[in-house]
Amino acid sequence: GLYFSDVSEIAFEYAERVEEFPMPIVHVVTDEAAKIRELFLRLNKGIVLTGPEKRNAMIGDVPQVIGELAGHDFFEQSTSYKDTRGENLNNAAKILAFELNNEPTETKRVNLDRVVMDFAADEKTL
Repeated sequence: GLYFSDVSEIAFEYAERVEEFPMPIVHVVTDEAAKIRELFLRLNKGIVLTGPEKRNAMIGDVPQVIGELAGHDFFEQSTSYKDTRGENLNNAAKILAFELNNEPTETKRVNLDRVVMDFAADEKTL
């Protein structure tokens, strides 16, 4: 391999692009080491976030309410699936969408995302 100084002598324009590239840095604060390890693995393996995980990061009150619903005993006692990638969050979001729309409604990812974004855009609170 070459050292950076060697590359800068051979291909200055490439070395300059590397040197000037803004390095994205994210500061993560949590008291749960498992969450940090999972984030590290995902970033390094390129694992894509699921719809529920993305919705959980959206602004507004809805993600918090979805999280509270997903933590209800109902999901642990009445479902047979493992909640490994936010399945409870997804099902709680569907139930909340029914409630907010006052009727059963389409529950595709894009529609659930829209419920969260519309509530945040209108600055409504739950």
